[in-house]
Amino acid sequence: MTAVNLPDPDDDAVSESLLAAATEIVALAGIEALRMRDVAKKAGVALGTPSYKFKNREGLIHAALDRANRMISENLQEFYERGLDRPPYDAALHFIWGRVQFAWDHPHETLLRAHAVYSNTTQNFRKIIARYANANVERVIHVIQRLEEAKIITLPEHKHRIYFARNYMYIGWSYTQSTALSLVDSDDITYESSKLSVACAFESLIRGAGNPMILEQDVVKKSKAFLEEKL
Repeated sequence: MTAVNLPDPDDDAVSESLLAAATEIVALAGIEALRMRDVAKKAGVALGTPSYKFKNREGLIHAALDRANRMISENLQEFYERGLDRPPYDAALHFIWGRVQFAWDHPHETLLRAHAVYSNTTQNFRKIIARYANANVERVIHVIQRLEEAKIITLPEHKHRIYFARNYMYIGWSYTQSTALSLVDSDDITYESSKLSVACAFESLIRGAGNPMILEQDVVKKSKAFLEEKL
């Protein structure tokens, strides 16, 4: 039997509308709630279109996840490249903000990835995410190297670099998820408070500890340009 190749998810506007519809459904209700019929209705196409484009439910989910991963990878690459001409501290702060900015711009895609990480219903989701995560790890390593070279942080042993890198990435991940959830749930969240929270968390990591009140005052002084910048 001849293998059936899934269509390129970017081949036309119909595919894009199906992927956006599937992403929104999963973001709001989880992977288990995804039904091909519901996707077709939300996208405004014939009921058989999702199966024609993506073969089956798993093919649609994989394509939607791949789309979300490509979007965030391109976003992070953009923020990483912006930082190459910035001082190391500013570059590291902007790069970590890039993840949170993505959640502001694309909350559904952010939550789709979160659901995929914790899902046990479909295989190979983690492999899809890992494929894109590897490139991000390389960017993180370079950002941390610049901080070390500028003597902003001191990481004498490899285990210290691993610890710092994990916590650095965790700041981006945690604020990304909480921001996306707040946006889809219509919670009271502002862009300014989001930026201040990320800047405070980053400065706390740089210091290792700090009085929250003093920390916020110092962050406002130290990161004034970042907090006022429209990204």
